[in-house]
Amino acid sequence: MKKQYDGLGTEVKAISPSVIKISISAGREVEPRIIRVVNPDNLEEALTVLTEWKDGFSTSQLNILWKDGLLFIQTKDGNTLCEDYIPPTFSDGKIHIRKSMMPGEHFFGFGEKMGFLNKRGMKMKMYNKDNPIHLPDIDPLYLSIPFFISVIPSERTYGILIENTEPCGFDMGYSSEEWYEFWVQAPRVEYWIIYGKSVEDVVKKMNQLTGKIELPPAWALGYQQSRWSYSSQDEVLNVAKKMREKEIPCDAIYLDIDYMDGYKVFTWDKGRFPEPKKLISTLKEMGIKVVTIVDPGVKEESGYFVYEKLKDIDGACKKKNGEDFVGYVWPGRCVFPDFLRSDVREFWTELHKGLFETGVAGIWNDMNEPSIPWLDGLEDEILESLKKDSFMDKLEAKRALDQGDFGTLFFHRDDKGNVIPHRRVRNAYALLEAMATREAFKRYCPDRRSFILTRAGFTGIQRYAAVWTGDNSSWW
Repeated sequence: MKKQYDGLGTEVKAISPSVIKISISAGREVEPRIIRVVNPDNLEEALTVLTEWKDGFSTSQLNILWKDGLLFIQTKDGNTLCEDYIPPTFSDGKIHIRKSMMPGEHFFGFGEKMGFLNKRGMKMKMYNKDNPIHLPDIDPLYLSIPFFISVIPSERTYGILIENTEPCGFDMGYSSEEWYEFWVQAPRVEYWIIYGKSVEDVVKKMNQLTGKIELPPAWALGYQQSRWSYSSQDEVLNVAKKMREKEIPCDAIYLDIDYMDGYKVFTWDKGRFPEPKKLISTLKEMGIKVVTIVDPGVKEESGYFVYEKLKDIDGACKKKNGEDFVGYVWPGRCVFPDFLRSDVREFWTELHKGLFETGVAGIWNDMNEPSIPWLDGLEDEILESLKKDSFMDKLEAKRALDQGDFGTLFFHRDDKGNVIPHRRVRNAYALLEAMATREAFKRYCPDRRSFILTRAGFTGIQRYAAVWTGDNSSWW
């Protein structure tokens, strides 16, 4: 069913008796989708009955009605499931979708968000961000899962999943008791409405659409020891020995950035970690696996094999003038792999071979929003570099840096050569990295289950990696 209203084209399609896909376009040229995270072919229920009429259609479980530019979805007994409050609008580069909010309606989900379990009355944004100020009300955080479940106890349950990777936001009764709203910073929005008899039923169908986590290795279910870095392999061994002396059943120890040579990914510091294979073998004899951190920032250094290989395929993210975008992370000046490209993901996959040959059991993907902390004394150099691009003035660039918004500062290319601003890719960047890392396990460790831990991600990340809370503080 397709409808046009005030310049916005809307297409409503039944995928199954209980799952409806809605696409809304502002009438502009449709931008290529960054990545598809929903696979409706995995739904267990098939669409067998579909009746259409002038202003709607029905499945065996739902009635879909269109009236005065408003979309109404009902259960077969005629009770309201979900309905538009006003027609969708497009303003400030965003499509806004406003739905009626019912008395007693509760909202759950939204992935990694602060606050109470019930998100009614909250306002949230989804745009992956490393925020160093760990307060209880910080938003957004590292991970974006634009999915929520609406529940009116004893009446009805449904979920809404937004497939767009672009920045999006939710006003779940923060501004009004009559409606809730979600917006997406794009001229085209695709979202799914999932009807279920219970929260469990909605979650089951959500998992069918976006995928399930694989069974992890048994050791990953045990206690894993991690901290902001161990300075040497001797310190790691001493921690492991203490664990065993105190009969603490530790199954894994994580190596943070200090195991690397100058914080350069896929290297070992020969002074502090001179015998990594022996270290890992000794820990294995003690029943302890090793998980190493891998950050996406690649040091811009002539002769460094990772940088040279990335340069050979011209695989770094770019500034508007076509030069490599440079940010400053632990190693100093860094470039960032453009994981949107399949050849760059292949390059990243191959780099893991050395870690697995050394005996590493798991990979810890960190700083992969990507995080680009601006260190003291370097801001002016960055701003001057941006100014030379004639892309933005210094004031605009400074504002972007202060807000931690790198979405307009650099660009990606997809496999077809389309140039895409980082803003559209950011939420999916860590997911694309995890896909490359998961492929490394399949290729170099085919006889064992993979374990990847990631700080950032997007819908579907569960197919490739586990997620932890990121840096946090304790609050009573």
